[in-house]
Order: sequence, then C-alpha cells, then structure tokens
Amino acid sequence: DREAGSELDLERNRAFPAVATQDIRIGVALSACREAYNQNGGARTQFQLARVLERAGERLKSLRILGEAAQNGHALAMAVYGTRLAERGEPEAAFELYQRAASEGNRAAAQYLAAAYRDGVGTRVDGVLAAHWLERAKTNDLQ
Repeated sequence: DREAGSELDLERNRAFPAVATQDIRIGVALSACREAYNQNGGARTQFQLARVLERAGERLKSLRILGEAAQNGHALAMAVYGTRLAERGEPEAAFELYQRAASEGNRAAAQYLAAAYRDGVGTRVDGVLAAHWLERAKTNDLQ
C-alpha cells in the first residue's frame, strides 16, 4: 500500500497516503508488489502489482494480473479491467464488471456504468439509468 496504493481503492491501507500513478517508484514498488503477489497477497495485491506493471510499460502482464484481481473480487480492478475489455471490443463483459463493482460501492465503476448506459456500451442506451448511476457516484450513495 505504501508504494502503489491508489486513492480510488477503498480497500487500501489508509495508514499510508495514496500514490498517484505518475508518482509510483517503479523499482521499489515492483519489488514490493511482486513479493507480496508471490506470497499470495490476494486481490488487492494483484491490483497494485497490475498498477505498477502498467506504469512500468508492461501492459500485457498488467492486463493478465488485473484480470486476476477482478476475478478475485477487487472492485476497482473490476472497473479498470472493464475499461480494458471495452477497449478490446468486449463491451458486454465490461458492462457486467461495471455492474458488479458499482454494486459493491465503487465510485469509478458507478461512473463507468453511467457512461455505459449513456453511450450504449454493452447494454441499451438508457438515459434514466445513466443519470441514476451518475448521481449515485456523485453523492457516494452506492450501498
């Protein structure tokens, strides 16, 4: 968490300040995150390692590990992985991940879900649901 904790990650250890992507110290963070990952650190550790790998330019490795974190239930990983799936032409899978993560209280996922309803990404266009999810994300009313 000290080297790669995202400000958007509600599961991160709040004893350490969040680390902006551009401020990740790749060498230190990669070493720490890989060690934690190798010790079966769980979905949060997987998400953080994926962040560091992305920052280091290792996009394919990052995507694989981000997928692991999403599959293991990390809400922010689901939201981010959903955007990667949408970019790869898998909008229905992305939409499903946005729904799961938003239902778990993730604000970024609620915003992505609102945009998906607005634009018809993986679902039908629905302005009412788009407005509903955008409002929930703004008011933090996600429980």
